[in-house]
Amino acid sequence: MALPFSYSWKNVLARPQNTVLTALAIALWAFLFLFFNGFIAGLNGAFVNSGSPANMFVLRANSTSEINSSVTREQASILAALPEVARAQDGSPLLVGECNVVVNLPRVGSDKGANVTIRGASEKSFDPSLGRSVRIVEGRKFNPASSELVVSRNISKRYQNATVGSTLHFQGHDWKVVGVFDGGGTAFDSEMWGDRDDVMALFKREVYSSVTFKMANPAGSAPLIKKIAADQRLQLQATTERAYYDAQQQGSDWMKYIFYFLTFVFSFSMFFASANAIFAAVQARTREIGTLRAIGFSGGNVLMVFVFEAIVLGLFGGLLGTIPAALLIPRLSTGTTSFTNGGFSDLTFNFKVTPELIGLSLALCCLISLIGGLLPSMRAARMGITSALREV
Repeated sequence: MALPFSYSWKNVLARPQNTVLTALAIALWAFLFLFFNGFIAGLNGAFVNSGSPANMFVLRANSTSEINSSVTREQASILAALPEVARAQDGSPLLVGECNVVVNLPRVGSDKGANVTIRGASEKSFDPSLGRSVRIVEGRKFNPASSELVVSRNISKRYQNATVGSTLHFQGHDWKVVGVFDGGGTAFDSEMWGDRDDVMALFKREVYSSVTFKMANPAGSAPLIKKIAADQRLQLQATTERAYYDAQQQGSDWMKYIFYFLTFVFSFSMFFASANAIFAAVQARTREIGTLRAIGFSGGNVLMVFVFEAIVLGLFGGLLGTIPAALLIPRLSTGTTSFTNGGFSDLTFNFKVTPELIGLSLALCCLISLIGGLLPSMRAARMGITSALREV
């Protein structure tokens, strides 16, 4: 005689209080697991998703970032004439020179300031052909020679006077915020953009910080990098845009390592705490297991049904924590001080919950329940019927 698996469903529903308490313990683990890993995924994505492998990124020779780099207009013109630079339909090169500076601005709800990157851009900086995931979500783009700015959505939330229609004051000059953009989870989400000539004039810069262009043949990036480095007229160094941002990620590694450690400690402790909750729930039903065996069900059959019940409970708890986490956590954004672009600046990013993280969370919830339910079920199934019936 075999004990039907429907027995598990009925028991889950017949013990609402125990079911809810055990499921909540697992749900808490799932929610916090996604919270910590969502932070790490968002921080990684701020750089890993930045830049296109089809773009070449050019700095002054031996420079490590845009802040300490300089590219003259003459050098930019030489680059624009290279046959390896892709062309738009009108024949113009898909190339843009930009100026990168840092200002200190006060955060919302605080008088303390933080460094924010301002990118002196042009209309071509928004060109989708360059592979940038930047789109205006509120207001409009800045006009040339107008002291106007567009700010990322994260910057708009975190800094004073950074909403559309507000005025920011720095370098003894007023700048009107006319738009908010979404940087697509890239490093641009930590920036403000203004007209390149306005920014260069205000900060007394006569040169660009960098030049970015789309390659006509991305597969030929290695020979092109060598060609630019060998050109004595340029004295510049080049790398793919993706490789540049990957290198910049090293400035935030310390924060990732802290969260990796916290995630490990939390996951380890909560894993066994949740497994213990399942263990206690099954252990309390040793007499029930003895009764089922006395009726005639085999120990192996009873073991399988109780382990199945534990896994079902784990999956239920996992869904209870994962669903609200998947809906709420991606709405969170935060920032950290990071040594990027050659100096300390505020790096802002959104938490990210990926399908892979959700699947891992649910799988671990089932594993927690399997570990917690297997041991007491095996003990009770192997116990003598009389001994099991005497358990309190």
